[in-house]
Amino acid sequence: MAGIVATSAVWLIGFLIPAWITFRFLLGKNTMMDATQLLTYWLVYGLTYAISDAFEFLLCWLPLWPYLKLAFFLWLWYPATDGAGLLYSNHLCKILEAIAPQIEVYVGQLWALLDQVAARKEEAEAKPAAAEKGACEAKAAPAEVEDTNSNSVSEAAAAEKAKEQSKETEQVAEPEEPKVEDDEKEATPE
Repeated sequence: MAGIVATSAVWLIGFLIPAWITFRFLLGKNTMMDATQLLTYWLVYGLTYAISDAFEFLLCWLPLWPYLKLAFFLWLWYPATDGAGLLYSNHLCKILEAIAPQIEVYVGQLWALLDQVAARKEEAEAKPAAAEKGACEAKAAPAEVEDTNSNSVSEAAAAEKAKEQSKETEQVAEPEEPKVEDDEKEATPE
């Protein structure tokens, strides 16, 4: 029972109260902390929470771990102690500055990947619109008769579908290159 109370208190002290303070700051009603303190707290909180969560399987064996965690998060955000500011300026700033170039490379790669995913999503959303136009045209054409013995679409219809799919993939994959007439090749002096 004590573990549940301590875990709830960690959420209250470490997350909910600072989130409320941040909300009040965004409304312009917070006089408890300034922007630098809030940003520093959330940076340190995120890193601390990620590390403690990764090693929770070891830390849970410490006798008073939930209470130590509670005291640590209280020390981090409480304005009189400014633990997040001390931890950041004395330790984290130096570490983050040392690894910043590597992090920038990974963040740049992540953004490029996200841009590619967004572009593919836009292409995928554009294809159904084109397919709907094709479906309207297909409704106007007479339907293919299915073979009752094999319950499959006729071979001609299957071949036609394959042609249409290959045309669509060629149009998306490769833009058409301008064709050079044979007369133009012969007219150019060598």
